Amino acid sequence: KHGAYGGLTVNEVGRQYLDNSQDNRKNPALRAAPGYQKKLIEEHAILNALVSFDLGEIPLPRLLDGRRFLLEFRGMNLTDLRYETSGYVYAEVPYFYPAATRNFFVSLKAEF
Repeated sequence: KHGAYGGLTVNEVGRQYLDNSQDNRKNPALRAAPGYQKKLIEEHAILNALVSFDLGEIPLPRLLDGRRFLLEFRGMNLTDLRYETSGYVYAEVPYFYPAATRNFFVSLKAEF
């Protein structure tokens, strides 16, 4: 039996604060100062896709003979959004870890 399927997923993440001050919520004058850097990660949504093909049983050497194979193509962050996955604050300066840009994967799965 051969077949194919696909799907789209949206991963949505809400606002994240890097420290307990909630981006200096109680001190708006500090936030208004020139050069102030936000201590938060803004909300974002990431679009991913998957397409999978069931190749069924493929005649191969004896070791793999009779196994079912699945070929998958994945696309992650298809809109190529620039966002952070996490961060921290040190000496009142925020530091961020950037997420991966648009990327693709191909995999071949063998069913044993």
